[in-house]
Amino acid sequence: MNVCTDSIRFAEQWFSSPPHWKSGLPERMSAEYGHIINHLLLQAPAATGSIELPEPWQHVVLVEHAVRSQFDILVNAMRAGLAPPHGLICLAGSGEGFHGQRERVWAAPPGNIHLSVFLSPDLHLNDIGAGLTVLPAVSLVQTLDSIPGLEKRSGIRWVNDILIDDSKTAGFLVHTQSSSGRVTGAVIGIGLNVGIVPHVAPTMFVPSVTALCHHVSDPGVCSLSVVFHRLLHFLAQNYGKVVTGRAGELLEFYRERSLVMGRRVSVYQDLQDSQDDDRKRVAGGTVLSIGDRLELILAGELHPVFRGRLVVEPEAAKKRAAWAPVLTKPTPV
Repeated sequence: MNVCTDSIRFAEQWFSSPPHWKSGLPERMSAEYGHIINHLLLQAPAATGSIELPEPWQHVVLVEHAVRSQFDILVNAMRAGLAPPHGLICLAGSGEGFHGQRERVWAAPPGNIHLSVFLSPDLHLNDIGAGLTVLPAVSLVQTLDSIPGLEKRSGIRWVNDILIDDSKTAGFLVHTQSSSGRVTGAVIGIGLNVGIVPHVAPTMFVPSVTALCHHVSDPGVCSLSVVFHRLLHFLAQNYGKVVTGRAGELLEFYRERSLVMGRRVSVYQDLQDSQDDDRKRVAGGTVLSIGDRLELILAGELHPVFRGRLVVEPEAAKKRAAWAPVLTKPTPV
């Protein structure tokens, strides 16, 4: 597979056996891909090479510091009618303009993983369902489960946050493009805090953030290279399930590792520019189930909830509320 980078020193930290580098663009590269590389690197590659990675991965672009969101570059390329190559991996050491849902800023300092991939499944919408949406969530949790000391410690907070011990450590975005009822392209963006806890002001929706290195006794077990390759492995494995009609397995895993099932939650409007205290509460109740399109089924709500920002009621508050009648009941004589 082809590897392009703007910094050999940066690129080599991600591979145990670095490629044999040469100058210039990769051979047999389409004009469209060359155009996309120029946007990703903002210059001609400092070096190109080749390396073996499992299917579906075929191309890697490594940028030491991205001045634009790689996710946005790939999405805009699709919208402009340019076709990124299937199995494209874009990795940035750090970056500017990175974001989550509704353009919320995602801090991207060096020491963490900032990954975007492009896939072209060419499957009917009905065959994919929520498969592509849950693909990164399941892959992230499985990656963390594979790290000694992190087994079964992470979970998914609806819709796209990955938490360890109630602190956010990863988030993801998925953008798909369809034509004639078939999904022709998908861009997946992942931010995963590995070695650095970014400075993020706490909010009611994200009270705290963390990084993997703070939850293991030996930071070596979650080096950037180790986590990167394990994440690629699980993304590839689970993408294989999506395209072979087994997306339901990913949805079941998503439900099993959900942090909101059986919990009392409040859902607020998901508005791009509003402050937390300006948001309107649109639904609330105990989560009874998560539907096939990731909608929340809440006790006391007549309609499923498909979108919004979620706040989970602390377990301690639930326990205090449950004990309150007992504590205030007169002692019998």
